[in-house]
Amino acid sequence: MLNDAQLKAIPWRSAARINLGLFSIDVRSTDVGIPGSRFFRRSALGVSRNPEGLEPDRGSFLLSLIEPTSLAPDQLSALREVKADTYRAKRFRMGYYITDHFGPPHFLLNRGREYIVIGEAFDGVVWPYFVKFFLSAYAAENEMVHLKASVFSVNGCASLIVGRGGSGKSVFLSEFCRRGGMYVSNTHVLYGGGWAHGVPSAIRIRNDGIFGRLIQERRLSQGLLAGEYVADPIEHLGWGATSKAQIKNVCIVNYRPDQPEEFRYASYEEAIAYLDQFALALNVYGLKEDIFDLVGARLKDFSAVLARDRQAVYGLAEAGRVFYANVDVSNDRIYESVSQTLAS
Repeated sequence: MLNDAQLKAIPWRSAARINLGLFSIDVRSTDVGIPGSRFFRRSALGVSRNPEGLEPDRGSFLLSLIEPTSLAPDQLSALREVKADTYRAKRFRMGYYITDHFGPPHFLLNRGREYIVIGEAFDGVVWPYFVKFFLSAYAAENEMVHLKASVFSVNGCASLIVGRGGSGKSVFLSEFCRRGGMYVSNTHVLYGGGWAHGVPSAIRIRNDGIFGRLIQERRLSQGLLAGEYVADPIEHLGWGATSKAQIKNVCIVNYRPDQPEEFRYASYEEAIAYLDQFALALNVYGLKEDIFDLVGARLKDFSAVLARDRQAVYGLAEAGRVFYANVDVSNDRIYESVSQTLAS
């Protein structure tokens, strides 16, 4: 394990505070820039801090990213002898980070609320894993729920958008926000007491007829996958935004042009089943092992987190405003119809 003296001796070259909405994290790196910073809105990146001697704030986290070339041979040798004692540390050493994100092996260590990663190509771990984990950890410790969802609000009526990957969530969100809706969040939401709190991240867009010109004119950065780019919804797209909204509707988006068009109420059973598997971050991203480790492997505490997650799903379903959407909202007629229903 790296001790305090060894950590202070590492040639840190950059540091930043990243705003995740209700809380912030500190990230320091031996690289000249903060890996993965392009996945956040520019306004979410705080003034760089002195990386030496950084300690995680109370209730927050510190992420330290170290390239192997920054370590002395004896330090690297010592690391290879460190036993990977958590589920995620073992997976990182295999080059498996989370869900469908793979890459070179990384050493993952943690000292309390500081998480230390030794490796290369950090883009594959900062946004794909650590942001998701930190949000779920914050939710677990603050009696909230981390949802994989987007949120927009029209005339004070906020809608939570959920759906599997490639289901059309981004198009649904974009159509309402570009027509005057208020953007709250994309992909990640901290939910509690009926309110959705946004995470100030960039959004993924594709080089198509809608966004192709914007990508070229603004020279937007590439995303993690080929053909994807990242855009700031306020700076690049000009959307209005708010940091939180009280949820009135839930839209399960599943755009399938090969199936009959429909926008209807989802049944209670449909809502429970779908939200449990496709909205709860713990299930979507497979973070149960990480949260179990976070609470000290205490069954009582872990059960309380799961119970709160499930209660949130039940509450959203019981409110009776869950809609199933297999519609093309870029069509003016359909947009008007859906908009009126959500506002009713």
